[in-house]
Amino acid sequence: MRLGYLITQPKLAEVVDKVNIPFSISNEAIDWGTQLVKSNWPREHNATIRALKAFLKNDLDHIFIATTNDNVPISLAYVLDKSVDLAAVFQEVGMRVISCATYDGLEKNAVRINLHDEIELFKQLVTKADKLIGQANSKG
Repeated sequence: MRLGYLITQPKLAEVVDKVNIPFSISNEAIDWGTQLVKSNWPREHNATIRALKAFLKNDLDHIFIATTNDNVPISLAYVLDKSVDLAAVFQEVGMRVISCATYDGLEKNAVRINLHDEIELFKQLVTKADKLIGQANSKG
């Protein structure tokens, strides 16, 4: 199921409307999207994401977060020590992230984190990872 939206100039919208690609939305997706918009889920989800971003920005000592809009449910986390494999640290605490080792301009000391609604579990795992990095830094 695919659903999305485009904010653009009217002339470009006309062109996009004429193109039928394999990823066009279905009636089911439109119905689902309409129900979702009518529900309170988008506002609740955005509040959760803002709370998690505030935690990531303010409550960690060794993991830093790149600035993105507070409603975007993906964050780029990094540590200053470029020798740290941050994805491996997160894996050790039981959290799946995407390593940025193959991204242009980034290295293994950075990861993409998908934020989710299990706030307390998320905070526990990130806090564990932050402490592991701190312990490694103090050893040497």
